[in-house]
This record gives sequence, structure tokens and C-alpha cells, in this order.
Amino acid sequence: MNTELVESLAQAILSLSEDERSLLSAKLGIGNQLTANIKQIELEADFTKLAKQWRDENHGVFSTNQISMHRTMGKTRHGER
Repeated sequence: MNTELVESLAQAILSLSEDERSLLSAKLGIGNQLTANIKQIELEADFTKLAKQWRDENHGVFSTNQISMHRTMGKTRHGER
């Protein structure tokens, strides 16, 4: 498997607009699967980024109240971007 090619294709697909993704989905005959999968990938990437930020900024904090009140916690709880 050519992982570099797969990564390049993934980045290209992620950079498409919603309309371009719909057109590509229609051309590939996969309906709305592509758009749904991309939204899931973006959500997972956002969560991973927020989790890393939360860990980095809460290193050494032992108060569960302080930790739970961190701004990234609200974003993950409410699905904000």
C-alpha cells in the first residue's frame, strides 16, 4: 500500500468544499457516505487536538474542579468547534 498516496488523497478530500464533496460522492456512486465519513474524521481530529491541548495545559493540576472547568472541556462536552 502506498501510504503517502493515501495521505495525499485524504488531505485533498478534506480540503474540498461541501458541494465538491457531494459531487465526488455522486461520481463515485457512494451517496452521502463520503460527507458523513469526512465529518466523522474532522470531529475526531478536533477532539484529539482539544484533548492534547487539555493535557498540555492541565499538567500538574490535581483539582478535578479546575480540570473540569477548562475551556476545552466545554467544547468537547457541547460539540463546539
